[in-house]
Amino acid sequence: MANIQNKKSKTLFINLSSDGIKTITLAANSSGASIASDIQAKVIALTASNSIYQLAYANFTCTYDTINNQYVLTSGLYGTIGTVVISGG
Repeated sequence: MANIQNKKSKTLFINLSSDGIKTITLAANSSGASIASDIQAKVIALTASNSIYQLAYANFTCTYDTINNQYVLTSGLYGTIGTVVISGG
């Protein structure tokens, strides 16, 4: 994911497990860790379009890797169904 801290747009489009694109709007945050926490909380609060994918949202995690300066987004589902596609920012 691009450097979200320096982007004017705080809107992200996320698609977990091909469930369909959902939109989240990030709060004003200044650190990678606080942005990751915001992303995680907002994705967990989403409702899946198809209930079989709800665990992808409920168990979603987002962390900030300070060594590589990147966000690590992980679906709550595992295997080939546990995909994360994100754009915007």
